[in-house]
Amino acid sequence: RAFSALVGYPEEELRTLDWYNDLTPPEWKETEVKVLTELCSTKEPARYEKEFLRKDGTRIPVELLAHLARDESGSGHCYYAFVQDITEHKRAEEALRISEERFRQVSENAQEWIWEVDDKGLYTYASPAVEKILGYLPDEIVERKHFYDLFLPEIKERLAEEAFAVFASKAFFRGFENANLHKNGSTVFLETSGSPMLDREGNLLGYRGLDIDVTTRKHAESALRESEQRFRQLAENLDQVFWFIQFDPERVLYVSPSFERIWGMAVDDIYQNPKLWAESIHPEDRAGTLKQVEVFIKGTENEEKGGRGANKYDVEYRIIKKGGEVRWIHEYGTHCYDQKGHLILISGIAEDITERKDVVDALKQMKEELAMQVVECTKDLDDINKKLKGELSERQLIEKALKIRERELRERSKKLEDANKALEVVLKRIEKDKDDLEKNLLSNIRILIAPFIDKLKKTSMSPQQKAYLSVLEANLN
Repeated sequence: RAFSALVGYPEEELRTLDWYNDLTPPEWKETEVKVLTELCSTKEPARYEKEFLRKDGTRIPVELLAHLARDESGSGHCYYAFVQDITEHKRAEEALRISEERFRQVSENAQEWIWEVDDKGLYTYASPAVEKILGYLPDEIVERKHFYDLFLPEIKERLAEEAFAVFASKAFFRGFENANLHKNGSTVFLETSGSPMLDREGNLLGYRGLDIDVTTRKHAESALRESEQRFRQLAENLDQVFWFIQFDPERVLYVSPSFERIWGMAVDDIYQNPKLWAESIHPEDRAGTLKQVEVFIKGTENEEKGGRGANKYDVEYRIIKKGGEVRWIHEYGTHCYDQKGHLILISGIAEDITERKDVVDALKQMKEELAMQVVECTKDLDDINKKLKGELSERQLIEKALKIRERELRERSKKLEDANKALEVVLKRIEKDKDDLEKNLLSNIRILIAPFIDKLKKTSMSPQQKAYLSVLEANLN
């Protein structure tokens, strides 16, 4: 009955069918003949697999344990077999095959090195990526090397202890950084993640995991640290204040240490309360300065909406430090955009120009005083000439002396005018020096920051970080 249900034929009809010709698919006939022939020869039970054709035309996989039935003389005269439906077993085998094939394809094509080790750390599997990462073929390490054999000698013992502590806890781990020795002798930094393999009783069989080559990232991080150190040294030793403000959401990103010296307040104070900057502006200059900033910000908002606005500002104003000291500040800022033209940063430079302002004011005052002296001397000269002309008929003898005096006065006037012109040249030179100083400052900033940007380009960064970097470079250029 069980066999009848297995192949789908009623028992009466089944007795009319031939096992070999009616129930066995063509491709299985040769196999079955070989098995039964060997059974006749050895007279030992034979176990084999085949398929049966069911009445509905489908096939069913089975496992048979065939025996040779012998008569009293010991000669075989027929076969009998125990038949087991192995459909579920075959499905499981196929699922396992597909899973193993999928794992093989993934591991062979993945950039990461996929591995397995036993509970002693000996490699039992290594994907082909190990050759690209460490220079070894899989066969050179599987069953030949423990994971700690690849560590740098100076850290091998310490890292092995840390790893086996994880083994003892049978815990998952992720992001375990370790320095390994490449086959060519170079150092490769890996980031390792793994999960335990346990038997049904929970005993540790080993670990399965993957390694990611983070050597480039580690070198980039090191270069970035060095570059940041150089930038800090630059920022801490320059007189000017550099600042960066993020636009959306609005917050102060960076203010260089010179702020503390010029403004007389801690940098952390301005991070926590950006309004302190406006409060520090001299009351007489506050409204005008904030108005320019407002125009600058409104220009920002207009550009965000697709319009055109002022994307730079340049202003001079006074501040009052905590102790009451008044200082003159020259500040200029600009917008920074991403590659799509969206505003992301506002950056600027502020410098203390108090001494320069004092010199300019003193020169202007001197120019005004000299101009007044020229006017007064010219008036005196005119008065004298008028008086001399009125007395010319009576004082012929004095005419020569008066002419000499007139010439002297005119020479004095000319000298005063020349001095006035010289002062004008000095003032113009001071203004030009001011412009040259600003241009040199910007040029020095580009020279100092350009290497920092070039090294950052070689690092692994997120798209947003790359966009910020491109914007900063575009604005420096």
